[in-house]
Amino acid sequence: MKSISINKDLRQGLRLCIAIIAAVLIGHSGIFTHHVVLLSTWIILAVLLVNQTTAGTPLRQGILIYTVMLAAVLSASLLNEKYLALIVSSLCFMLAAYGAYLINLKKLPVNHPLFLVIYFSLILIISLQIMPVNLLLHDIMLALIIGAGIGIISHLCLWPDSTENNFRQSMAIILQGLSKYVHSLIDENSAKKKHILYLLQEGNQIETVLDSRQSAYEIGFNRRLRSGYRFFALQIGRLLEILFAMEYLISKDVIAKMPDDLAEKSFAVLRTNNELLDALSHYFRDQASFAKPSESGDDIAALDQALATVVPNQLALLDISPDYVMYADFARELKDMREVLRGLLNALP
Repeated sequence: MKSISINKDLRQGLRLCIAIIAAVLIGHSGIFTHHVVLLSTWIILAVLLVNQTTAGTPLRQGILIYTVMLAAVLSASLLNEKYLALIVSSLCFMLAAYGAYLINLKKLPVNHPLFLVIYFSLILIISLQIMPVNLLLHDIMLALIIGAGIGIISHLCLWPDSTENNFRQSMAIILQGLSKYVHSLIDENSAKKKHILYLLQEGNQIETVLDSRQSAYEIGFNRRLRSGYRFFALQIGRLLEILFAMEYLISKDVIAKMPDDLAEKSFAVLRTNNELLDALSHYFRDQASFAKPSESGDDIAALDQALATVVPNQLALLDISPDYVMYADFARELKDMREVLRGLLNALP
C-alpha cells in the first residue's frame, strides 16, 4: 500500500500541535506541586524552540537549543543587576534578529550563531521578568528537560523528515524531466520553442534538491550522505548548464547547418546520452531492478572523426566560418554531457 505523502510544512505543524498538547497534559499531570501554570509554560516554550530544528540533525540541534536555554536560565539566576541585564539582553536580541534578517533568515540553519544568540537573549529576557523568587531553579531545569524531550521525540517519531527519500524522489523527477527535454531535441517534429519548457517546468524540483543539499551541510549530518548529496547536486547543475548551452546552439540552427554525416553522428551520441539519462532516472525511481548500461564510446570516436572532416584542425582557421565554431561547441557539449553521465553512473552503488 502506498504511503500518504504529507507536505513538509504540514508535517511540522502537526508535530508541533501534538507536542504542545503533550506538553500541556504533562505539565498539568501533577508532576509539579507549585507554580503549575508557570512551569507548564516553560515546557511549552522549550517544545516550541526545540521543534524549530531542520532536517538531518534534529537530535543534535534539539540538544544544542536545550543547552542554550539552560545557560540562559542559569545566567538569569546568577545576575544581580536585573534591569541592566534586561537592557543588554534586549539589545542583543534586537541586533541578532536584525543581523539574521539582513543575511536572509530562510537560508540560515537553526544552529547558526545568530539564532543561538536570539534564543539565549529571548530566554534570558523571559527569565528575568517572570522568574519568581520562590521558584526553585531545578523545577525550571526539569521543565526544560521535559519540553526538550517532547520536542526531540516528536521530531524523530512523528512523520520524520526522510532526507534520503526526499532527495531520491526529487532527483528522479528532475532526471525524468531532463530525459523528456533530450527526447524533444532528438524528435525532429517537436517545435524548438517547446524544447526549453521541459527544463523550466522542473524548477521547483531543482529548488528541492538544492534545499536538500543545503540541509546536508548541517553540523552532525552523516558525512557520507553529505558528500553524495553535494556530488549529485553539483553534477545535475552542470548537466543543466550543458543542456542550456545546447539549446542556445540549436536556436542558432546549428543542426540544420550541419553536414548530414556530422548531424547523424551528433544525434547518435545524443541518443546514447539519453539512454544513460533514462538509466539514471530509472535507478532513482526503482533501485531494486537497476542494471548499469554499458557504452563503449565508439559513437564519441565516430563523432570526432566526422567533425575532423568538416572543421579545420588549426584553431586559426576556425574564424573562416562561424559555423565551424558552433559545430565544435555542439560536439564539445555532447562529450561533456557524456562525461557527466558517466560520472553519475559510476558513483551509483
